[in-house]
Amino acid sequence: MSYDPETVLQGIRFTCSKNFQCLNNGLTHICQVNGQVGEMGVFVEPQRSGHCQYLFRFPASAICICPVRKRLYLLYGV
Repeated sequence: MSYDPETVLQGIRFTCSKNFQCLNNGLTHICQVNGQVGEMGVFVEPQRSGHCQYLFRFPASAICICPVRKRLYLLYGV
């Protein structure tokens, strides 16, 4: 998958506690998206069990509200 990190981050203003690890590792450290949650975020299958400030887990699903993760899904379908 070819992507442009500058395009993904364009207009996004926030501090990432993981230092944009998702963009720096060839998209290997991202949760798989199962669909979009309106304008708010995306439904995901969490990749790790650790803490993420943008991940909200529920018994049958999880929602990610990270603006970078949502942008990756909208621009590149990943």
